[in-house]
Amino acid sequence: MAQVDVVLVSWNDRENVAIALDSVFGLSEVREEPGLAEVVISDNGSADGTVEMLHQRYADRVRIIENRTNLGFGAGVNRAILQTTSPYIFLLNPDATVNDGCLTGLVAFMKRHPQCAIAGPKIFGADGRIAESCGEFDTWAGA
Repeated sequence: MAQVDVVLVSWNDRENVAIALDSVFGLSEVREEPGLAEVVISDNGSADGTVEMLHQRYADRVRIIENRTNLGFGAGVNRAILQTTSPYIFLLNPDATVNDGCLTGLVAFMKRHPQCAIAGPKIFGADGRIAESCGEFDTWAGA
């Protein structure tokens, strides 16, 4: 069993999906330990050849869920999560890439902090600067 399942939701985003997946499979930790991560893609009825490209380019390296219609991000993620078996799940947007140490760093953090239920990586913009990715939680009064 893998340590982490990488979940990606796609919809008519063939080129970006390939870039995102290549970044996962190109991680030094994945190259050194191919069983570290499994990839589950929930495709929301893409009509641009995404599913065909996934089968041709990645074959048995990815698990593809064909939803046949655009369920939206949340439902797509939920369908994929039902197919995961690893102790940790990493959500990756199709227009994002990952850097070396991303998966092993998050897994190590979660193991060191078992009381933590969710964590996110540091996010960088295309210019290399840290991107804002979170804010304060809403309160009932603030919502």
